[in-house]
Amino acid sequence: MYIFALLRFVSQNRYLFVTNSEIHNINTRKRHDLHLHLPNLIKYQTAVVYRGIKLFNGHSDFLKKESFNQKIFLLLVKNFLCLNSFYSLDEFYTFS
Repeated sequence: MYIFALLRFVSQNRYLFVTNSEIHNINTRKRHDLHLHLPNLIKYQTAVVYRGIKLFNGHSDFLKKESFNQKIFLLLVKNFLCLNSFYSLDEFYTFS
């Protein structure tokens, strides 16, 4: 539920986030990822925005491209999470 809630927050507030391709014109494999600021503050690293970006960037490029259509994105995320049960964020990050 926590993972789904964070990804729903990111998809509903997509206008708040900037992708890597909007920052620079270099065509890299991480161009569809959301740009992640790397501050050293633990308070920021445990915040909803930071965790949401990290979870979003952990998904495939297909899912990231569908994030602009909120209904399809949430359906795909829900199906993915129903098929794969994660008991911690570390399990989600290490899933391949």
